[in-house]
Amino acid sequence: MSSSKNRSRVFVDLTPPDSTPPDSTPPDSNSLGATGLAAGTETVSLLEIQLADEDSHHLRDVLRARIGEELIAVDRASGTPHIAVITSLKPEVRLRIVKPLPTRSWASKVNILASALLKGDRSELVCEKSCELGVAKLIFWQPDHGVVKLSERNIDSKLRRMRSIVQSAARQSFNVFPPAISIVKSTDELMNAMTAESNSSDQTFFCSLSPDAETLKPTSYSTVNLVIGPEGDFSNTEEQSFRAARWKPLSLGPMILRAETAAIAAIAAANAVLGFREK
Repeated sequence: MSSSKNRSRVFVDLTPPDSTPPDSTPPDSNSLGATGLAAGTETVSLLEIQLADEDSHHLRDVLRARIGEELIAVDRASGTPHIAVITSLKPEVRLRIVKPLPTRSWASKVNILASALLKGDRSELVCEKSCELGVAKLIFWQPDHGVVKLSERNIDSKLRRMRSIVQSAARQSFNVFPPAISIVKSTDELMNAMTAESNSSDQTFFCSLSPDAETLKPTSYSTVNLVIGPEGDFSNTEEQSFRAARWKPLSLGPMILRAETAAIAAIAAANAVLGFREK
């Protein structure tokens, strides 16, 4: 039997039988025949699921999985991983759930990474690396000095692309909890979203080259938020608003970094200095 870290991993919907009213169809899109699921017990029997098209393609055509191969099926709702066995490859991949897999899930202490929307696929790179580094939430926004301006239609398309990328990154990095993603259009909307999504004990930092910017130090913060500006930097109005909200300027050193580099460096620095939290 292969070790769990070497098994492929997919995200699935596992619905306990008592959560579905009698004579009704389970609401999850990839669960079939959920009778017999014993959530939280040592074994799960008689549960077979059919994977969504994208996951089927990834396992069958990219990873070249075989019938009888073991993998890890992670319940989207609870984050609980289960050992599963592939029972069919065509037309779609089907799995038999075998048993829950004891594990500990770790996440970054970065609760929110807020990044300016960047040109090309650079925002998608931030999504991918933020997922690998364990960030809980991503907010992208259109700052005063930003060059990317999206219409409502383009925002929807961009979000679909970003969410697909983090799901793929989650599979590759074994991240049970891929980050939630949203896009807002202005700095005012960003600050409202940060207030709504932050924990009450969060400290928010905005990355800055200002002389009074502080370096991150080991603290008792349970979680922090990081704000990354565009390569044109924050406007004076934005920086004044951040300081008025008691957000602190954060230094990543004397080097001038591209925005996507700053985002990845800030998360990595927070992980190294603050450590991780168990989910």
